[in-house]
Amino acid sequence: MPASSTACSTRHAAAPGGWTLAHDVALVYLSLVHGADAHLAEAESEASMRHLRAWFPNISGDDLTCLAEETMRVYMSEERGAMVQTAVETVRQSLKKREHVGLLNDLAALAHADGVLHPGEVAFIQRFAAYLGVRIDA
Repeated sequence: MPASSTACSTRHAAAPGGWTLAHDVALVYLSLVHGADAHLAEAESEASMRHLRAWFPNISGDDLTCLAEETMRVYMSEERGAMVQTAVETVRQSLKKREHVGLLNDLAALAHADGVLHPGEVAFIQRFAAYLGVRIDA
């Protein structure tokens, strides 16, 4: 996710009322790419932003950058565990089954973005797919 910008802190509040499905998808992406190896490669960050842009084309570039920064702040906070659980549940309930498959395809692409497929990334995708009720071939 992009480096922090002071413009975001004045334009956007990361209050729970301002949290959206786009934030939830970004949090799932971040949990995958950072959670497996505790490192966020630039290629993973760029790929995450491309996929978010595809899911949410009506969000401007600046707003998408701010959304990513807000998501990163939550991910780095003590609230991470609860917020990731909530994000996963929101994504499950908000998206249709075919969209679940699309999101899983995104996760597979993100897992490969840095050129290294970590076992933790594979496990994350498998658990997420099972939770969504989508059968995948390993």
